[in-house]
This record gives sequence, C-alpha cells and structure tokens, in this order.
Amino acid sequence: MKIRLHTLSPLHIGTGEELAPLDYVVYGGQFYRLSQQKFLDFVSREIPGGAGEFSRWVSERFAAMKDIRDNRELSDAEGRMNAYYFSRDIGQEQAFLNFLRRPENEIFTAPAILDERTRQRSRSEKAVSLGRVREAIKNGRNKPLVPGSSLKGALRTAVFYHYLTQYADSARIERLVREQLDEKRAKKERFALPLAHEAFFCAVEDRHNGRVKKDDEKMDLFKLVRISDGHVAGEGHSLSLAKVNIYLVEKQMSRDRSKSFFIASQQPQASYCENITPGAIIESEIDFDIDFLLRLHPLIKDGAVPAGDFRQWIGIEEKVKQLFGLDLNTLTEANKNEKKAEVIRHLLGCLKTFSRKQLWATRDWLAHFEKNDPKDFYTSRIKKGFAPVFQREKAEAGLLHLGYATGFDGMTALLYFLADDRRKALFKKVMERFGLGNKPGNRGQYTPNPDRFPKSKRLVETPGAIQPMGWLEVLEEGQEPQPLPAAGDERSGETLPPAAPEPVAPAEPQFYDKEINFKRPPDLDAVVAKPGRPNVVKVYLRPGEMQEMNLMGYNNPLEAGAVLVVRPEFNKKGVLVQVAFRKLK
Repeated sequence: MKIRLHTLSPLHIGTGEELAPLDYVVYGGQFYRLSQQKFLDFVSREIPGGAGEFSRWVSERFAAMKDIRDNRELSDAEGRMNAYYFSRDIGQEQAFLNFLRRPENEIFTAPAILDERTRQRSRSEKAVSLGRVREAIKNGRNKPLVPGSSLKGALRTAVFYHYLTQYADSARIERLVREQLDEKRAKKERFALPLAHEAFFCAVEDRHNGRVKKDDEKMDLFKLVRISDGHVAGEGHSLSLAKVNIYLVEKQMSRDRSKSFFIASQQPQASYCENITPGAIIESEIDFDIDFLLRLHPLIKDGAVPAGDFRQWIGIEEKVKQLFGLDLNTLTEANKNEKKAEVIRHLLGCLKTFSRKQLWATRDWLAHFEKNDPKDFYTSRIKKGFAPVFQREKAEAGLLHLGYATGFDGMTALLYFLADDRRKALFKKVMERFGLGNKPGNRGQYTPNPDRFPKSKRLVETPGAIQPMGWLEVLEEGQEPQPLPAAGDERSGETLPPAAPEPVAPAEPQFYDKEINFKRPPDLDAVVAKPGRPNVVKVYLRPGEMQEMNLMGYNNPLEAGAVLVVRPEFNKKGVLVQVAFRKLK
C-alpha cells in the first residue's frame, strides 16, 4: 500500500556525519555543499598552480591562528577556513562564485535560515560560518530520503504503546522493570528490551529440558511489517539549513547564591542541521506479510507450532490479535487482501492514538514553559511554530513523529508509565538509577521528577517562529495536503508577518570584583576556549586572573567564544578545582 506523508515541521534524518567549514560555503543566504573532489576540480581547472596555492594558504592560516589569544577571534578564524576565503584571498572570488553557481558543476545547494545569534556575529561578512553542520541522508541524486527503518521504528513505538495500554498485564510489566532494576549490570540502552520481547516476540520451548526462550530474534512478529524508504516527491530537493537549540525551564541561582528561581531559557547549540522543509510530500510503501500467517496458521497446535524437538511461535494467535488486530481464525486465501488492508488501517490507527498522546504531553510542557516565560521571550514564537501540528490534530488527521529531536516521550513507552501513579513511582526509580533528567556531571543532590520529564525540547529557531522537528501528516488515499500557515496563529491559522528581532549586543565576560567565599562561591563568568567533549573554558576569576578548566555538566560542544556562567568549586586552599555549567550569558 502506498502512503504519502506531508511534513508539518522540519525533519532531519542524519547520516551521523558533521560537515566542517572546509566542506561547505554559505553565501548570499544559500548553502553550497562542496565535496573535496568538487573543490579540487575548481582549484586545478580555474587557478594556475592552485593546489600549491591552497597548501600554502592553509599553512599560513594555521600558523596565524596559533598567535590568536582572543577566543572570539579564534572562532572567527576557524570559520573562515573555507574555500570562499581562500578564493577571495588569492583574488579569485568571482571565479569561485561562478563555479558554485554553474549548473553543470552540480554543486548541491539549499537555503540557509540563520538564527539571530549567527546573523549578529556575521553581519559584516559576505560568507557565513555555521560551524559544524549535521548532514541529512540523501539518495544518489542528492535528494533527501527517509529510511524505511526510521518509519518502521516510529510505527513500532506506536504499536508498542497500543499493546501496553490495551493488553499488557500491568503487574507483569512492573515486575519486568523491577527485575531490571535489581540487575547490577543493567545498561540504560538495553533496559527496555524485556518489555519489547513481552510485546512483540513469541516464545520457543525446548521440549527436552522445558526451557523457554523469549528473546529469539526470529520470533519477532513486527518483522511481518515492511516499509520502504520514503522519497521526496517532485523535482526540488526540499532541503534547507536551520539552527536547532534547546529550550527548557531551569532552576537558577542569583549571582551571590542567596536565592533560587525558575526561568524559561534557551541553550544555543553549535550545530546546524540539513532539514527536509515543511510542506514536502514523502512517498513510501507499507506492506504486511499476510501470506506467512496464512501458511503458518494450519500448523498451529495448542497455541504453538511443533518443529522437531521444539515448540515455536508460542502464543502467536493472541499476539497477532493484540498487535495487528487480526483474528487468525478468520483468515482465508479468499479474504487475505482485505485482511491485510485491515491490518494496515489498524497500524495507522495506532499512530494516530500515540501522536495525540505525544501532543497532550507537549501542551503540558508548553504550559509550564509559558508560565516561566513572563516576558514572552520564546513562548509566542513556539506556539506559532507548533500551529501546523496543533491544527492537524484538531482536524483529526493522522500524525507521525520521527527523526532527530523526536524526544524521549516520542521514542519510548514513557507516556504509559506516567499515566498511572504506581507506574510513575516505578519510573522515578528508573530515572534515579540511570540519572535520567539529571545534569551530566552534577555531584549534588538529585531528585527525579517524572511529572516534568523530559524537561527540554530541541526546536528549530527561525526569524518568525520556533518550530518543532519531525512532525508529519499521514495523507489518506485521495487526500491532498492543505497549505501550511507561515508562522501562523494557532487559533485562527492566519498568517502573521515575522517579527523583526531587535539586535542583541553580544554578552561580554566580567571578572568577579568581590572577595570570593570559597565555601559558598559565587557564580563566575567563563568563555569557551576550545569546543569539545568536554568543552574547555577560560574562567574569569579575580580582575586580571583567568584559568582554563574542563567544563562539567554539559556534554555537547559549545561555540568557541561563547560566554557562559559557571558554578565553581574550590579546595580548602582556595584553588579552583572544578567548574560546572550553569547557563549561557
């Protein structure tokens, strides 16, 4: 069965690779992906002795960067380490731009949507550095695609939620979770596997010794579902670049640490993403192996299929009913196509139910965020960004959420555990065991709060709206997509002009000009000296005194030169021994 998906918000399915400044050029609002081969073609064809010129230019650039002490200047120098600035410096700027724009050179290009921070930093530059860029999966014609495995994974999560809420024995689910909690070597990545086995796997019994195996991969019933890669319809590639930041409500302390307060905030991230743009149509196919069940059904005896010394597919009749809404006793050769269509409708219905639960949780998160955003720095723009999704929800459309930034509640059975006080208390123990919701590197007291988990969302920042990622509408047969509101109002759907953001002066680090109490030290300013995992920051102590330290409590690379506030820790001799991330300044 063919299915069509309509993107309601930016969608990123990544290759796992990040492009460095040498791999691309951003000029005139356009992103140009410049492979090494393409650049070599330009250097060898357009510039006499170009390879040697480029080698000398790179060496001179690196040599000059060694003498830079200011972090902002160093960050800018790293961003200018690309093909455009090389061409400009040797007097070949126009030749290079012509090379980028000539159709026969087949340079991949896409619009670049800059966030306010990037616009301010690059307002005097012709070419813009975006730092590292997350690359999207594409086919051989440089058009984005959505892997069938990504689509199937999102569908599997929805069916898993359907199983848990409609059929699972709550006491047994809780027992499986407790058994995992009692396992000393339990890993977060594999913690939910017994629950997946309970939902999707049939059991195998060895009749000689009576042993029952419940995690045999060959017994996974969801292998009967097949989904092809999704391809973007039309001639255009439907890609753009945009900045993804983290939005959350966080507890902050006053500078002298005398009181605390909650505030809605934005944590800028270093990476841009290649995204499939809202309004694109993705075409795929979904199939279900009804013939396998038709062949297997006559072989079932006493709830299993005898096979030599084993009993296989134990419980298959019950599980097929629970997962796919199919009664095997009604399946015949004559009606198999009709039954297949019913199964696919059932699967899409599971998607619709699960997506509505996700949006219910999103509205709760947004209400809490708005409550702590009294000056409306972000809330109105977030509401505008979510408007297309909320409108489709009200219209009873089928929705699907997948890809980068789907979130914990969209990729797991979290919402099942939060719907019941008993299960919520159990999930709180899971959070405590694995530090879910805790700041990395936090050595202080941590009290898990499942009611506010997950507390952050990764959203795309544009001038007119802050958009969610990865929401798609499932179009029914014969249904045409409706136009999306451009930064529209959620209630009326009317298009509003993008608000012109006011210029923001870049934050400057300041020294702490009072005596430091080493037992209860104040927050200090710091500047990112070297992005990485961990980030290295230069801490501004007393006037004229700075110290470089590894930053605790923040896993992702920050922008070089970014100014932030850190929480210091001193030893008994007053020596700074550790700093932890507090917020960006």
